[in-house]
Amino acid sequence: MTALWPLHRLNPVKRITAATYQSVSGTGKLAVEELNLLDADAFARAERDFAQIAEPQQRLLALLTDTAQRMPGDVPALYNWMLDRAEKLFGAAWARSFVNLIGVSRAGWRESDFRVLMPRISGQTWDELQFAALRRIFRAHVVQRGSLGQWDFFHTQMRLSVRARMREQDVDPRSVHVAVAEYLLEDLPREDPLHETETMVHLIGADDRPGAAACYGAELTDGEQRGATQPLADFILGALPAWTVPPSADAPAWVAALPAETGLTAHARGRLCERLVWPLDDLLKPRAPLPSRLLYLERA
Repeated sequence: MTALWPLHRLNPVKRITAATYQSVSGTGKLAVEELNLLDADAFARAERDFAQIAEPQQRLLALLTDTAQRMPGDVPALYNWMLDRAEKLFGAAWARSFVNLIGVSRAGWRESDFRVLMPRISGQTWDELQFAALRRIFRAHVVQRGSLGQWDFFHTQMRLSVRARMREQDVDPRSVHVAVAEYLLEDLPREDPLHETETMVHLIGADDRPGAAACYGAELTDGEQRGATQPLADFILGALPAWTVPPSADAPAWVAALPAETGLTAHARGRLCERLVWPLDDLLKPRAPLPSRLLYLERA
């Protein structure tokens, strides 16, 4: 609201904002957020695009009216409008790498994660100022959450819109999961909380059974074992977010096939089978039907 303080004294502006809220079905809250968050760049556009209007307050009013008229009339279209704007300002590769990485995640990423992952996915050099500016263009729709300070979408609908755009742009989400899983496995220290909790999630999302088998059969710390077991249990229970699961995946059969993956040493296969019986089955006993559990128990 601070950026619009000169406008709040104008009754016409209040009427336009109220009219915008009432006339755009289902998108009022998002539209008003966009209007309230107009910033210095927007005011510079008012000076440029409405220079023919002599009165400064009327130029700001014209900017607000023009912005409201440009906004689409439904939630998915409004998010697409925002994403199109980001790609136009920062380039498709850079903007898409940012939103697609969040789109395949469970709770977003830290800036340190983006610093490694965005250049790998976009093919562009990391630029801290460009990253901050890109984040800023999404304003209240990308927020920092949790003790790790992860940047994530505020609205679930934005993640759904990003996933829909990935399909339209022929971006295979599994390729993003592959890049993320490699980063979590190879670049982060073993005690890193995201390495512990998110590695198996993205191996599943990448539909990488050999990688998942190698991971679950490795010599793991307690934190790594807990972090790998919970996503496998959630996968079988259907509790993983839909955007982290391979299309048409039969989760119990997928997990049950892990011991049969080639390339495992005898020790790794033994550890993997032991973990399917315990601790994985301990998590699933109270909630998973016996036929689902028998699939992996019989192969362990």
